[in-house]
Amino acid sequence: MRLFSASRPFYRANFHCHTTESDGRLDPDSAVRFYGDSGYDILSITDHRTVTDIGSLQSWNERPLLIPGIEIDYRLP
Repeated sequence: MRLFSASRPFYRANFHCHTTESDGRLDPDSAVRFYGDSGYDILSITDHRTVTDIGSLQSWNERPLLIPGIEIDYRLP
């Protein structure tokens, strides 16, 4: 199996990103703008115990593709 091939598309993605909604450094809008400007095709914002409402983001122009996510702490009571 060839993992990388000129005949297949290559996507740049980050499936684990925190924002100021939990312990990240950038607010959601700034994170989406940063990854879009950096050439990412896919971004999943996975803040701790919260799902970011991607519909409310000002900087989102459908690139990168946003996948809603969440990081759940397995030690929650």
